[in-house]
Amino acid sequence: MPKKTTTTATTATTAATTAAANVDLLTFASPDLSEGGQGRVVVVRPAPKGKDAAQVAIFDVDTQCLGVRGVKIAELPLAAIAGKFLDALRVVSIKAPVALGILAGAAAYAKKLGFTQHALLADGLAFFGDIRQTKPHLAFGKDGKPFYTQQPGDDDDFVEATLARLEKACGQNGFGYLLEEDNEDLLNAEDSGEDSGDLDPDYDGTLADGDFDSDDSGGSGDDSGGDD
Repeated sequence: MPKKTTTTATTATTAATTAAANVDLLTFASPDLSEGGQGRVVVVRPAPKGKDAAQVAIFDVDTQCLGVRGVKIAELPLAAIAGKFLDALRVVSIKAPVALGILAGAAAYAKKLGFTQHALLADGLAFFGDIRQTKPHLAFGKDGKPFYTQQPGDDDDFVEATLARLEKACGQNGFGYLLEEDNEDLLNAEDSGEDSGDLDPDYDGTLADGDFDSDDSGGSGDDSGGDD
C-alpha cells in the first residue's frame, strides 16, 4: 500500500512572494475543504517575465454536493498578491495537481447528480495547462452521500430546486442537507459559539497529514472534467 505523503503548507503570503521568482503556478485552498466541504481553491499564474502582474482564478467549491459554484478571474499586481490578498482569503499553499484534483473531482461529483457547473469553470481550469491531476485525500459527499449545505444567497427557490434534484438523483433517503435555520439552531446550542468557517487567527498555515495530499504522488491521468 503506498505510503501517505505529508504536506506542510507554507503561508499564503510566503508562497505568493515566490511568484516574483518566475514560479509557473501557485495554488492554494481553504483548509475547511477537507472536513466542512465548503471553501475556495485559488490559482495564481504569474505573467510573462518583465510584467509585474499575475492572473488569478478563485473557485468557490462545494465538495459535498454542488461542485464548483463560482469562478472569478482577474489580473492583479504581484505586490497586491504578495501582500494581504491571499491572507484575506484564508487559504494555504497546496500542490497544483492536488488543487486540480479537488476542482475536477468536485465538478464531476456534482455533474453526476445533475448540477450544472459555473460557466467560467473551463476558463479557470485552463490555468493548469498540461498539469495532470492527483486524486486528493478527501471524500466527495459526506458519509457516502451527497450533502447540501445552504449558503448565504441561496434563496428558497434555489433550495427547493436543489433538494428536488437530489431526491430525483438519490431517492428520498439518499442524501442529507443543512438549511440556514437548522444551522442557526445548531450554532446557538453550541457552547463554542458561531463558527464562521474562517481560520483561527493563530493558525500557522500547516495542514495535517493527509488533509489534501493524495495516497500516491503520481497523477491519475484523468481528464480535468472542466467541460461545462
